[in-house]
Amino acid sequence: MLGKQASHSKKFSVLKITAFAVFASAFTAASAFSVKFWFENKELKALKPLQPITYYTVSSEKSFLDGSDVVSVIDEGAFQTEKKKLIEAKSDFIEADLKTMKMTLYEKGEPKTDYPIKAKGKEGSFWETTTGVYSVGVKLVNHFSSIARVWMPYGIQFYGNFFIHGWPYHSDGTPIVGSYSGGCIRLSTDDAKKVFEFAKNGMPVLVFEEKPKKALYEALQLSSGGISSAPDISAGAAVIADLDTGEILLDKEVDRVNPVGALTKSMTALTVSEVVNLERVITAQASMLNKEKSDGLLKISEMYRGFDLLYPLLMQSSNDAASVLGGFLGEKETVNQMNKKARALGMSGTNFVDTTGESEENVSTLRDLSRLAKYILDKRGFIFGVSIGTQYPEDGTVKFSNLQNYNPFAGEKNITGVIGGRSDAVGFTILTVWKESKEGGPVRNLLIGVLGSNDANGDIIALRDWFEGNFGMK
Repeated sequence: MLGKQASHSKKFSVLKITAFAVFASAFTAASAFSVKFWFENKELKALKPLQPITYYTVSSEKSFLDGSDVVSVIDEGAFQTEKKKLIEAKSDFIEADLKTMKMTLYEKGEPKTDYPIKAKGKEGSFWETTTGVYSVGVKLVNHFSSIARVWMPYGIQFYGNFFIHGWPYHSDGTPIVGSYSGGCIRLSTDDAKKVFEFAKNGMPVLVFEEKPKKALYEALQLSSGGISSAPDISAGAAVIADLDTGEILLDKEVDRVNPVGALTKSMTALTVSEVVNLERVITAQASMLNKEKSDGLLKISEMYRGFDLLYPLLMQSSNDAASVLGGFLGEKETVNQMNKKARALGMSGTNFVDTTGESEENVSTLRDLSRLAKYILDKRGFIFGVSIGTQYPEDGTVKFSNLQNYNPFAGEKNITGVIGGRSDAVGFTILTVWKESKEGGPVRNLLIGVLGSNDANGDIIALRDWFEGNFGMK
C-alpha cells in the first residue's frame, strides 16, 4: 500500500507572464527558460488570446504532451508525425480514419484509393477499435475467429486480435448482422480483397480517430490571486497535465527516463485487454508465481478469467496477477506486445522487459505515461474503473469482488483512476486521473503523476492542492 515516508524537497521553478507580453519578452524567455509559448496552440489562442498564462521550465516545443498543434494530443500527435514521415519517404502504407470511416491506400507517399469502412468496435466497449501506428502482420485469406465464431475473409492483422477484413459470415455461409465489429476494421469483402492484395508484411498501418477539438475547451484560467510557488515534493519527477487539451500545467523532469516500477502494470493491463479475450480462462502454474515474492492471492492449478485478474493487478499491484496474465501469450510475447503498443502510442522513451515492473529496466518518462493515461481514458476506460474497484455486472461476477483496494484516493468522489505502487529500487510511482471543474463549468480530466517518490500520497495531495488553489477548480 502506498504510505507516507520522509520527504526530500526538490524545488523547481515557475514563471508567470501574460499573453499580451509574450511578443516583447519572447527571446528573453526562450533563452532563460527554454519555453514553448502557449499560443502556438492556435485554437486556444483564438479563444482567449489575452488571458494570463503560466509558463513552466519545460523544453522548447514541449509544453504540450506532443509538442504540436493537433486535435487530440495523444492519438493524432503520433499519427500525424508518422504519416508525414511516410509521405516524405514516399512509402506505401495504409491509413484508417475511424471518424470519417474511410480507409486510404498510399502508394509511394501518394493517396491511391479510398474504401468505406463498414464497421468498427463500439466506442466505450471493451472491444473499441484500437488506434495508433502499427504494421501488417499475419495475412489470412480466410480467418476463423475463435472469439466471434465466424469466418473473416481477407484478414490482415495489424495488432494482436485486431484485423482488417471483409464481411464476416457463419459456417453455413450466412453473413452476420450488426453495425459494430468486435474491434476489427470491417470492409466489404470485395474491398477487403483489394486491400489484402496491396498489403505487404511490415507495411505501416495508421489507425486514427479524431477526438473533440481543443477549441471546445477553454484555456484553464488562473485565480485572481496569481500563481504560487511550486510545492516542495519528494518525487524526482512530477507532472500535472490537462488530458483534454494536452497542456502540461506543471513539469518536473517530465522527459527524464526513469524506472517506472509498478506503473508497468498499466501497460500490462492495456496490452492484455487488447490482444487477449478477457473472457478466456487460464490455469495458474507454479512457474508463473514467484515463491519468494508471491502475494498469496492466486493458487497454483486454480483457473482464473482474464478479466478477473485485472482486479488484483490494478487494485493491489499484484505481481502474481501480472505474471499469470502474461501467461496467456507467454511472458516474452506479452512484453513484445507491450513494447509494440508503446511504439504505437509514440512513447519513444519507454521500454518494458517484464509484466510486473520488478526490473529497473522497465523505463519511461512522465510525458510518455501521460500519453498512455490519455489513451486508456479514451479507449479502455474500464482499466481506470477497475483500479478504483468499479464492478461491471454485464461481465459477470468478479472472482475477487471483495478485494481490498491498496490504491490511495480510490474512495475519492472525483477520482477516475489510480495506478501505482512501490518497490525497494524505484520507490513510489503513481498516476492519478481526476475530474476537476469550476462551478457550472465543464469537467476536465486532470492527470497528476509522480515517479521516484518517498511520499506519493503527500506529493499527490500537494500537487493537487497547488493546482486547485491556482486555478480555482475542485
